[in-house]
Amino acid sequence: MRSPITFLPLIHKRIVNCIERINTFVYCGAQCEGASVNEMTIQEMLAELLEAGFSQRVIAERVGTTQPTINRAAKGADVRYVTGKAIERFYNEVKEVGGVEPKA
Repeated sequence: MRSPITFLPLIHKRIVNCIERINTFVYCGAQCEGASVNEMTIQEMLAELLEAGFSQRVIAERVGTTQPTINRAAKGADVRYVTGKAIERFYNEVKEVGGVEPKA
């Protein structure tokens, strides 16, 4: 019988693979079935942030990505799940302090 310690590298590799797969999932916001927390798409959130005066560069810095990624997302391109959640979190923070007026 093998020692449990010999399985650790294999388990670590599988965990890393799972995390990488999770990070490559596409964030779909309101497009996902059962999306009830935030009914807006990333494109809509970015449009409101841009209207509120935030530049693409500032948004990118705040969410930990690049300006070209924000530019593509603002045009409707898919973004990685973690990026989408970061944009959503930033949008909600700005909205809470009154920096964005949600559209009805």
